[in-house]
Amino acid sequence: RLGFDVRTKEKIVEEKRQEEAHRKWLLRDLMSRYDREKIYEEIWAEPIMHVAKRYSMSDVGLGKICKKLKIPRPGLGYWAKKAAGKSIPTRPPLPELFT
Repeated sequence: RLGFDVRTKEKIVEEKRQEEAHRKWLLRDLMSRYDREKIYEEIWAEPIMHVAKRYSMSDVGLGKICKKLKIPRPGLGYWAKKAAGKSIPTRPPLPELFT
């Protein structure tokens, strides 16, 4: 890349607007297939691998959906700490998707 952009400001603004519209469309499509609140409750109740099996997908796939839908997930070692009776971090609230 040469370090300069030959597009006009109007073209750049229009491309950003289209990207944002596409991103919102993708989120709405995901939300029509998955219930954010339900997934949020499920992944904080048991390990994501078990939840993913119920949705017939891999834990990585469900993790990507959680990331796109802004669903906070338990951190690494959460379930091991919980099983060992150690202190675990508090569950963060489910954030708004569109701000």
